[in-house]
Amino acid sequence: FVGGLLTAVGGVIFFNALKKQKLDEELRRRGIPAEATITEIAPADIRINRIQQWAIHYRYQDAYGASHVDSRIITPEEAPQWQVGQTVTVRYDSQRPRLHVWIGPTS
Repeated sequence: FVGGLLTAVGGVIFFNALKKQKLDEELRRRGIPAEATITEIAPADIRINRIQQWAIHYRYQDAYGASHVDSRIITPEEAPQWQVGQTVTVRYDSQRPRLHVWIGPTS
């Protein structure tokens, strides 16, 4: 019973991750680009190997004028390279603008 339960849970996690990866790939190819502005860089509520991770909080606006906010977890080593007010590119789904993928720094 326990083995079957763990297999089912593992399957759900695997297929959700696969679905997310496919969505990200689709958004990278066909998503609408938008400029996002970093609004905050702060310690996150997550630790990996007892090392506190950081979060980049950002905001972007879709073609309809609606504002969307999200955050991205980064390592402590990455945190110094980012600044509040810095812009990055995201690509979002035209039908569901809250669905987006982080592309990276604006060139």
